[in-house]
Amino acid sequence: MLATAKLLGWIFEKLGQPIVLGQILGGLIIGVFTESNEIIREFSNLGALILLFLAGIESDLQEFKRVGKPSIFVAGVGVASILGAYMVGLIIGQTSYRKQVEDHVSILGYSLFIPLFFVEVGMRIELNYILHASFFAVLYTAMAIVSKVAGCGMGAYLAGFDLKASLRIGIGMIPRLGVELAMLTIALSSGVIGPEALTIAIFMVFVTTISTPPLLKWAYKL
Repeated sequence: MLATAKLLGWIFEKLGQPIVLGQILGGLIIGVFTESNEIIREFSNLGALILLFLAGIESDLQEFKRVGKPSIFVAGVGVASILGAYMVGLIIGQTSYRKQVEDHVSILGYSLFIPLFFVEVGMRIELNYILHASFFAVLYTAMAIVSKVAGCGMGAYLAGFDLKASLRIGIGMIPRLGVELAMLTIALSSGVIGPEALTIAIFMVFVTTISTPPLLKWAYKL
């Protein structure tokens, strides 16, 4: 599994796409021949928690104030590990040990647990559901793109950027990747969401990530 993650990640990197997309695709391929098991899921969950921990380290207290209420809500519906991992990272990120801890955890996470997390995410994809719910998947993805462009673009415009620059900023903020998938996977493991919701979210991640570069090229030609 790890070899597949590394290989597909390398291929996608050479194609100018995020490594994680290759790792998820590798998981999708593996999922055709075998199913996930308890050991793989435990390693995957640990990778998800490491991603959230690193997100916390890279944040500051002002960022936590912004996401604090949503995080507390998530914890309230039974996914306390999401808030816990983020909080521990946030606290360590305010200390003098930040750089040392971040470096060591990143090496451990990205060499084993995080790639396995993305592979296991790919193994959970239910292609039949995407085919049956194709309209909703496309609508959900379109809404995700429009909301990012409109929300971030409007924020940039109010901050003093012109219309073209605001559009480019909004498009640049379209992709959704690791942290979102980590939260959704933990929510799935806790029974808060079903596998169908995760499958639609993964579809959205693929489309938003792959579509961003050509959209940015178009925006810079305006």
